[in-house]
Amino acid sequence: MALLDVKELSVHFGDKKTPFKAVDRISYQVAQGEVLGIVGES
Repeated sequence: MALLDVKELSVHFGDKKTPFKAVDRISYQVAQGEVLGIVGES
C-alpha cells in the first residue's frame, strides 16, 4: 500500500503569453520504508 500516491501532476508557471511547463503529468508512488528524492535545476 502506498503512503503517497501522486497521479498526473502538472506544474505551470508564467501567464498565457509566456507559459512554462515545469512538470508535465508525472505519476509516482512512495511505499512505507521507501525514500524518494527529486532533483532539478533552479
